[in-house]
Amino acid sequence: MIRSARQLIGGYARRLYLGLQSEVVEPWILTWAFSPTRLQKASEGWARLNSMTELLPTASTLGRIWFHAASVGELESLWPLILICAERGSELILTVLSESADRSLDHLVHELKSRQIKPLFAGYSPWEGKWGRSLDQLRPSLFITARYEAWPDLWVSLSDRDIPLSIVAARDRRSLRIAQRLCRWMGRAIPQLLLFPSTDQDKADLEVRFPGARIENVGDPRWDRVFDRGCRGSSRASELVQAVQGLPRPWGILGSVWLEDLKFLFPKILKQSGTVWVVPHRVDSKYTELIGDLLSKQGLRVVRTYSSSAAALSQTLREADSRTTVVLVNEIGFLSELYSAADWAWVGGGFGKGIHSALEPAIHGIPVAVGPRGIQNFPEVQELSGTGQLTVVSSDPMLERWVMTARDASFRLKWESEAKSRLGAALRIYRCLESGTHRTGRS
Repeated sequence: MIRSARQLIGGYARRLYLGLQSEVVEPWILTWAFSPTRLQKASEGWARLNSMTELLPTASTLGRIWFHAASVGELESLWPLILICAERGSELILTVLSESADRSLDHLVHELKSRQIKPLFAGYSPWEGKWGRSLDQLRPSLFITARYEAWPDLWVSLSDRDIPLSIVAARDRRSLRIAQRLCRWMGRAIPQLLLFPSTDQDKADLEVRFPGARIENVGDPRWDRVFDRGCRGSSRASELVQAVQGLPRPWGILGSVWLEDLKFLFPKILKQSGTVWVVPHRVDSKYTELIGDLLSKQGLRVVRTYSSSAAALSQTLREADSRTTVVLVNEIGFLSELYSAADWAWVGGGFGKGIHSALEPAIHGIPVAVGPRGIQNFPEVQELSGTGQLTVVSSDPMLERWVMTARDASFRLKWESEAKSRLGAALRIYRCLESGTHRTGRS
């Protein structure tokens, strides 16, 4: 009797949740949050997805895998695992949520096609509340997300169809807790879980939260992704480095910085000799003009890279000018590769919307600094701080001390070696999945 009552209440709760999604979230909130172009592209993609005839299960080791990433960061975490699964015969379904992630997805699909691999579907994910139909059409044997991406209806839909859920670089964040509670509120068990945290603390937290899940600390596959990009290089990055090679060393890169970061950093960061590269997080003309004005007011010569060939950039730098030169990289797509030429790096966002990933410069063994905002979102901050490679700077005196110590290159080989020791997480995840451990109990 009690069980029947719970099921009845859970059924009402789910209908209420789905009703809110279809009657409030979709027509009002989503149309406000996303551009018309993004909404139209998603609609066309879902129509194509839902018109597919029901697909039979595949015979590959892991079968058909649905990878989903909300943003660029999550897609970067999944990227190396996607390549391994594809090369070993798994059929791929690839979805994202944000527009920036969709652009990165295009690059991933291009890379897969260069390896003669074509995903079954690549595009925007269904809205929350619409997962079930797509799961029935595509029939994945495994669903994989990253970090703390969690949607209650997705979890319920996976649970109802007995499709395991794996989370790469998993952390016990509020989104996972909300999904877990809403599943129970809707009278459903959560899916079978295989969680891959990247630190021992995250593993311990998840074991308390999801006692029935299989949890393996295998490291963070973002290190694999960053290392692979560094090995591949970028022709544009190489061109710029070659063009400015005559500028004095050491070179420092202010990567993914916002105006708030620069207002804190200047003029203090220029007290030491050398050259500073400024790579803004936003490169639209209005924003980079604001940054250029800020730098010029510090008495600096600002050299912009956009639309400049190597020859033109070299010629500009050869022109006599007694002012200190700052290279303003007002273009995107190769920051990770630029870090390989740097002697130190500041990763932006810590005085704005929150820091960006510190892995990209850290893989090269150089000293790294960040501001304080958002450091809790990146487990590598604690790890790199423990080795002395990364410093969290929150005041002027701390910045001055870091600027003095950032010139010390004596630890670079040690830090490079430590970075390489973190590689291989994607392959370790694949082996866990391949061994059948994705068939776990329910939490």
